[in-house]
Amino acid sequence: MPNMVQLIKKAAVEAVDNSMPAGVFFGEVTSTAPLKINVEQKMTLTENNLVLTSMVSDFDVKMTVNQIEEAYSVRLGLSVGEKVILIRSQGGQKFIVLDRVR
Repeated sequence: MPNMVQLIKKAAVEAVDNSMPAGVFFGEVTSTAPLKINVEQKMTLTENNLVLTSMVSDFDVKMTVNQIEEAYSVRLGLSVGEKVILIRSQGGQKFIVLDRVR
């Protein structure tokens, strides 16, 4: 019969595993409209599961150059085939797309 300490350790490890702690994953963009990312060839994430950072999104920015303010569009949206790094939030429902990887 296992001793009490071993049982407690096993229960603690199982509790952490079941809570799906945050983790780092790598994926590949398989579609952009709608956005789909295949994660480590195990699952495909859709827009509902993804949170995009500004490093992987298109956005507009205002800049002042020589005292003239102008609006510029920054095009950093993802393309099919690009590799990305993701962080799974605790609980596993959302994945934050941090950036591209080479």
